[in-house]
Amino acid sequence: MKSSMNKLAMLLSGLILASAWLLLVPATLFASGTTVSPASQSAMTTDASPIISGTYQGTVAITVPVQLGILDMAFSIADIEGVLTGAVSADDTLVYATAPALYGTFDGITFTITSEVFEEVVSGRVVQRSFTLVGTAQEDGDILQGLYTETMTGFTPKPMVMEGIFMVTRPPRPTDFSALSTIAVQPAASALWPNDSTPVTIRLSNGYREPFTTTTPVTLTSSLGDMTPALLDVANGEATVTFTAGDAPGTATLIATTGAFTGSAVIEIQAYSAAALTLTTPVTLLPTGDGVAIVTATVRDQIDQPVAGAMVDFAGTLGAVTPLSATTDASGVVTATFTAGAMPGMASVTAMCTGLNAEVSFQLQTPEVSELAVQAGSLVMPPQAQTAITVTVYDQFARPVAGEVVSLFASLGGVSPSSGVSNAAGQVIASFTAGNLPGQATITALTGYASDSVTVQIETSPLVEQSGVAFTPDHTAQAQPGEVLTFTHTLTNTGEVTDTFALMLTGDWATLLTATPLTLTGGATATVQVEVTVSTAAISGTVSSAAITATSQLDPAVYAVVVDAVTVYTVPVTPPHAGVIFTPDHNVQAQPGEVLTFTHTLTNTGEVTDTFALMLTGDWATLLTAMPLTLTAGATATVQVEVAVPSAALSGTVGTTVIMATSQLDPAVFVVVHNIITVYTEYPSPKSYIFLPLVLRQH
Repeated sequence: MKSSMNKLAMLLSGLILASAWLLLVPATLFASGTTVSPASQSAMTTDASPIISGTYQGTVAITVPVQLGILDMAFSIADIEGVLTGAVSADDTLVYATAPALYGTFDGITFTITSEVFEEVVSGRVVQRSFTLVGTAQEDGDILQGLYTETMTGFTPKPMVMEGIFMVTRPPRPTDFSALSTIAVQPAASALWPNDSTPVTIRLSNGYREPFTTTTPVTLTSSLGDMTPALLDVANGEATVTFTAGDAPGTATLIATTGAFTGSAVIEIQAYSAAALTLTTPVTLLPTGDGVAIVTATVRDQIDQPVAGAMVDFAGTLGAVTPLSATTDASGVVTATFTAGAMPGMASVTAMCTGLNAEVSFQLQTPEVSELAVQAGSLVMPPQAQTAITVTVYDQFARPVAGEVVSLFASLGGVSPSSGVSNAAGQVIASFTAGNLPGQATITALTGYASDSVTVQIETSPLVEQSGVAFTPDHTAQAQPGEVLTFTHTLTNTGEVTDTFALMLTGDWATLLTATPLTLTGGATATVQVEVTVSTAAISGTVSSAAITATSQLDPAVYAVVVDAVTVYTVPVTPPHAGVIFTPDHNVQAQPGEVLTFTHTLTNTGEVTDTFALMLTGDWATLLTAMPLTLTAGATATVQVEVAVPSAALSGTVGTTVIMATSQLDPAVFVVVHNIITVYTEYPSPKSYIFLPLVLRQH
């Protein structure tokens, strides 16, 4: 019988290779070249209440996509209240090499029987097959016939669908229908999650559909799970067992057998998947422009367990979300960052995972001053003592705000300075000096609509006569970026006994030059110095304050504070002045062929060292001085020119040389000197005669 598989494989291979396998249906079942029509089927007798139960044998003829001939088919089936279960008889079937389980339904007239998906090897290829029988029962269920449909995958690139007709019959019914016994496997659930359980009812009945009255041993097996107990004695035709699914998803087959007859059922084991998605964030209010919030998405399955490796997509409004997608970790969690945009309003972030959505919202607001916080260095102090006051400006997001003007007011004393601009830390630093009267002093800070106060108790103390301090003076100054300033203060122990004072410096750019602490006898003084180095990047108009607090160690309630305030300014840079003098000019006469040397003095009258280029123009001249000349401010140098008068020069000819000296620091500054030579010719003088008188003497 198993040789039928070779036949089927050859026929299928021939179909794939486009060979014309065309087998005629034997005339014993069908007329030559014809198929059974629905009309011919309906001509057979159909009982009003047929019984589908027992073993059926017959044939199936494949007609689409080509005729494959007649193949044997046999199976056992049982009908329990319209639910059909059974299995193929592999030994009596030429269509299949295995015995797949069968399940289906029967309404008394028509039936549908479907096989489980089973694997076989066809022409060396592993294929997956499943088939469906749809038809009617005739002759009180002795004959089943109808349409055969099979799907085969893995043999061709696309699933192959084969169609045909079938007819099976069961042996003549015995007089005693109890011989046609069946076993039905009926799980309470058709689908389970991994590791879940369901009760399964096992029913034994005879051919009259009556329950067995004798105790019958039944063996239970299953795939993708366990049947417990695996072996039981069924009394009165019915028993209940438990099927427990394993970890793997798929189609589980439940089989019950007495050895003589077998029943089966299937249960789908579903894979856990994402069933719930939540999205949370610790904040709901963010500043526009740079507000950041972390959103956390959590994915859980049908039994509320975390789902790892689930892809979650994010989208946001009025801002940006990064990353736009990510996978959950082992805890089923993935996070993203939302950054607020520049526009205020109600923003949202949405998380999406396999059809699940979750959303969180944020209110985006433009940052503005929301509150002030005023702190005093000491909340209890004696009259005339000082304490540091720190005011911090915050926006509605509890972030410090710089550049805000804060005004300060005080009762029972004075506060200095009375106003200030918050620094990069959002702070304004001042000092409060108590008056002479005891009581509760209030120091109040105000900016815009925000205000805050702190109270300081001014009270006398036995230590007042012993401890006291004065710290002077406050300083205000202007400085340019990069400038270093040193401020000097005087600390005086105004108490009656020796005291030690701790120094504390707060503020920008400042360094305390004096060692701390300082110990002073009563009435003694000490110099305290602070160095302030203005930042080279400071902007003109910036105000920076440094406060030094001196605290009595004898009575910590005794403070004194001095404040150094520096305002930054910038001065336009003026380039250094350049200047030069070049003297003297020369005007001389010379004979042809004569060589003259002229000497000049070059003086740098500018403010800084300068270099001067020399340029000579004119007749018969040569510059004797090397160039260029570099002179410090006020320095001089000698410049010489040699003039050689041509021997052929005519008397009266005038030759001119010009020397130009140009500043390299400022090329617009230059000076010239002139040398003018007039040629003359010297002629020989005429002969001179001396005429003497002639004197004649007579002797």
